[in-house]
Amino acid sequence: MSHNLAVNAYEEKRDSFRINTVLPMTFRLEGEAAQPLPTPTPINLSLGGAGFLTERNLAPGDSLSLAIFLPSGPPILAQAKVVRSVPFDEPRTEPTYQIGLQFLTLDERNRERLNKYIFTLQVERRRTRCEV
Repeated sequence: MSHNLAVNAYEEKRDSFRINTVLPMTFRLEGEAAQPLPTPTPINLSLGGAGFLTERNLAPGDSLSLAIFLPSGPPILAQAKVVRSVPFDEPRTEPTYQIGLQFLTLDERNRERLNKYIFTLQVERRRTRCEV
């Protein structure tokens, strides 16, 4: 199976709208003590999970603590499970992996904040396309 077919099959499983954005975020594997500093990260975000690139080789099934820093308010904290980890083909100085996460815990307040953020970005981007 080619990489494109694998990605397409993965995308078909998604049941919520996804949007590409850049947000400060941190993650740590379950059991790690130190929380890293937030770094602006290109992230593919939905109510069901997230996708991003990292130099860490995470394995499907790994449990993560995740903090996503929206432009306002406290960070969105969630537990997530790695559902996909594949080497990224683009040449870089360090090995890079495409990671797909599924949120395991996301309380209602954070779910509503995330939904509002995704919806607002979607509206802004549609408006910008219409104005061009």
